Amino acid sequence: MHTQKGFSLIEGLLIVLVISVIGFGGYYVWSQQDDKETNTTETVQEVPMNSEAVGQSGDETANLSSNSLSGNEFLELEEPAVIVNEKDVDSLPAETPGSFVEYLREVVRENTPDELSGCVAEYTISIISNVNVAGGISSIDEETLSSSGSCGAGAKKVWVYDGNSWDDSASGQDAPVCSNLNEPVIYSEFVEKCYEDSEGTKLIDNPNGSITNSVN
Repeated sequence: MHTQKGFSLIEGLLIVLVISVIGFGGYYVWSQQDDKETNTTETVQEVPMNSEAVGQSGDETANLSSNSLSGNEFLELEEPAVIVNEKDVDSLPAETPGSFVEYLREVVRENTPDELSGCVAEYTISIISNVNVAGGISSIDEETLSSSGSCGAGAKKVWVYDGNSWDDSASGQDAPVCSNLNEPVIYSEFVEKCYEDSEGTKLIDNPNGSITNSVN
């Protein structure tokens, strides 16, 4: 009588199939877990990348801010900026207050030639701060962009910021009355001397002193 030992072919195949199913199931579970870990790692890695981007943006903002003058700083230009039209306004240094830039744009938009002389206004900007800007105004020939004929007369010009808008009411006076330098305040870098009283008998240093000593 013959006794069969071991597994038959069908039993062997079944065992292989079961082992394969178990192996595949285990691999699937492991694969899913690995994908989750990978995604988590990528997400975590993205945070520093975003933080770095924010840092770069912050650095750019800091650079822009570093161009801005603080309340008690001023900038004296090596060469005065010459402004005749809107394109010239773009030549102003980065430290120029944005509100003054926009104000000056509006001014030069209306800078049309005089009907009789053909002259247009030429503005110069020499000293800049957040509250005072100093320079001058003259007239030039529109075609030659130079002083000629009836063009050429000039005067000192000071622009003042009152917290809301810019104004040039203090312009045209080399030495105004000191009391006219108080509201808004004009500092000595922008008007060095002034008359002690309206009689104009005594010229004194601007009592408002330097903008560097101001508290803003």
